[in-house]
Amino acid sequence: MSPESTPVQAGPARFSRLRLRLAAAFTVTFVIALALVALGSLGWLMHESTRRLDARLTTLAASVARAIALEKEEYPDSALAAIVDDVQREWVIGPDSWIVLDSSGVPISATTDSTNRVRVLKAWRSSDDSARLLDLDDGGDDLRVMSVPVPPNRDLPEYTILAVASTEPLVRDTELLTLAMAIATPLIVLFSLLGGYLLSRWALRPTETLGGAIDTLGPTALGGRLPVSEPPDEIGQLAQRFNALLDRLATSQAQNREFVREAAHQIRTPLTLVRGEAELALSASSPQAGALREALGRIERASRQMQRRVDELLLLAEAEAGTRLEQRAPVELDARVVDGVDLFRARAAQFGQPIAYGVLEPATVMGDQPLLDEALMELLENACRHGRTDTSIVVSVQVRDDVADLVVESHRTAASSNGMPASTGLGQRIVRWIAEVHDGRFSVEHDETGRYAAVLTLPVVPTSRSAGDTGTA
Repeated sequence: MSPESTPVQAGPARFSRLRLRLAAAFTVTFVIALALVALGSLGWLMHESTRRLDARLTTLAASVARAIALEKEEYPDSALAAIVDDVQREWVIGPDSWIVLDSSGVPISATTDSTNRVRVLKAWRSSDDSARLLDLDDGGDDLRVMSVPVPPNRDLPEYTILAVASTEPLVRDTELLTLAMAIATPLIVLFSLLGGYLLSRWALRPTETLGGAIDTLGPTALGGRLPVSEPPDEIGQLAQRFNALLDRLATSQAQNREFVREAAHQIRTPLTLVRGEAELALSASSPQAGALREALGRIERASRQMQRRVDELLLLAEAEAGTRLEQRAPVELDARVVDGVDLFRARAAQFGQPIAYGVLEPATVMGDQPLLDEALMELLENACRHGRTDTSIVVSVQVRDDVADLVVESHRTAASSNGMPASTGLGQRIVRWIAEVHDGRFSVEHDETGRYAAVLTLPVVPTSRSAGDTGTA
């Protein structure tokens, strides 16, 4: 591994901004949840306290009414004022008090002090007649007043009881709870932030494991993989995606190495030929013009072969880069086959390979004509190089359903057939890419008899041309 690619061994960070962000998010969430719970609890406590206070006032008013009724039974000839006075004298003073009013609203007797009595009567007289509950929060203690009218009966006239209770304890408890929450909130925030920061280290521990695994990787060591928890969580899913990326990088690296080896192999042979011919011609003491011409001819053919290999390598580079077709035009596939075979006759003659036409059915495809011509040249080149000279190379175009098959069929020796699988070879890789960018596919068929058929399948567009003739080139 080169010094430039050596992974940096990162030590433990003294202060982590990521952990701080996680702790802050945890703290904000916790404080919001706590505030909602506190507000809900405070509201519920106030509601429950008020309900219990109202129940206490109701009980107080009922107790006063019952005491008046009992006093009337004991002293049936006494007037309402005298009866209420007796009840007031015998009443046990408690935290709550009451005022009894006659039917005209004049106070008869009361257990409240004079100051609160004036406030209560003033508020009651200024309130709506239908108001049953009054809250007094100005000019003194906070009070809650319940007005309970008692209807007349045969013994007593109509009167009203005002049950009075102080809400000061409730207010003090609420203020005390609010103060406690105000003091506790900063402490809760501080401890939540600290606890979240410490807990985030435990939560992020798998990332440290991933970091250690990543440090072991490099351009020359792509075989390692990141650990994945089972079942995978979010970090495990990230590790799976990173492992998939490593698989693609390893595949790409292997393809690049294969590309370099293939390029060196393809260019080495013609270069060796050119060098050998040049050295041979230069070493002759008195080279003849005919010999020089033959040497130059062989050099020229070798240079054309190198030019073709360079063109193939450029095409393969585009294929490896994932280049797609930007423009497409109708291409008559059967016509391109006829033209391509005519152009390849001289090349086939060098290999001693005859070429014959099979079935040539009219077929029009959408694509790039130079690329399709290149695919045909690659298939013919491959067939000439590996085919037997005692049999012909047969080229066909067959239409079935909505696709057309360009078939280049040859016969090979068993060793040649076994040594040329469909996924190898510079030319076949180019043909496969051309098929893919034309939304088609490339396949190879071979059997134990040595028959070898390379098939380029492409989608066709409707055509009104008539079927072409078949013949032998």
